[in-house]
Amino acid sequence: MKSGLPAAILLLATLGVAMSQTIVLAAVPVFGRQLHVDASTATWLLTIFMKPSAVATTIAGRLGDLHGHRRVMVTGLLVLAAGSLVAGVSDLAGWFPGLLIGCALQGCPGGVFPVVFGLARASLPTAKLHGVVAALSAMFGVGGALGMVVAGLLFDLAGTSTLFWLGRAGRPAWARIDKIALPGPPVHGYCPTPSPA
Repeated sequence: MKSGLPAAILLLATLGVAMSQTIVLAAVPVFGRQLHVDASTATWLLTIFMKPSAVATTIAGRLGDLHGHRRVMVTGLLVLAAGSLVAGVSDLAGWFPGLLIGCALQGCPGGVFPVVFGLARASLPTAKLHGVVAALSAMFGVGGALGMVVAGLLFDLAGTSTLFWLGRAGRPAWARIDKIALPGPPVHGYCPTPSPA
């Protein structure tokens, strides 16, 4: 299998999760006004995202070693899609608690970050691994910055709920492609070594 497709999928997944971490940041004051909550309450949209993200990041790598990095990544992307749906519908309905629940679900896929490195190691030849790992690391910063820029454009043009529809788009499709393009779970919790160049 050519290494380009697995690398592209890993980069795209990383970009999507990184964007989801900052895409709400620029719109927090707008959410406060729309949903009639004060500024300190509105900032819980960020806090409730980061807490499950921090927990997921610490345990996802080990779960990937035990159950397969691909499975953990696909699960994370689908949870992100579900959280985006809940948050988008709640925003349209003007229901702040539902928006908090959606943002909490969106935080869980923070565990995708360590998992993509395990998948890169398992699916790419050694000669290309270092370049892809560097690109994945850079994608965290690029996605975070891009999320804030895209957020401003989206909620100005189409409303705040579009921030969450963007988060939902493409996740199920990536899950289906991933089954073809990336390796399955390791045997007995063993994390596979890179394939030879």
